[in-house]
Amino acid sequence: MPSARIDASQPCLTVLITIQVDDERREAFLEDIRRAVDEVVAPLPGFISASFHRRTDAPGCLNYAQWESQEAYQGFTQNAAVAERVWGIFARHDAHASIGSYEVLGTHLPPGQD
Repeated sequence: MPSARIDASQPCLTVLITIQVDDERREAFLEDIRRAVDEVVAPLPGFISASFHRRTDAPGCLNYAQWESQEAYQGFTQNAAVAERVWGIFARHDAHASIGSYEVLGTHLPPGQD
């Protein structure tokens, strides 16, 4: 099974989701969305990982997600029950997302770390 490690030799689709959410709602949003990922996203075919990052210089957060393929990610985006749960959390917390799909081209490490 693929891991969450960033590796250009590991073919996968990376999805970056920049999330705008007010500071006073951020922790509750993160708690709700992480629970939803554990309960309804992680069991989906082709899901590899979701890593949430709290922004330190402004309100908001980032989700770095990995899927085995574009098709697996499309299965997630077209799943009505999952969409209802996930986008319901965004609506409840007045959060907004900007989503982009990427492929890893390479990883650069300090000398001696490979």
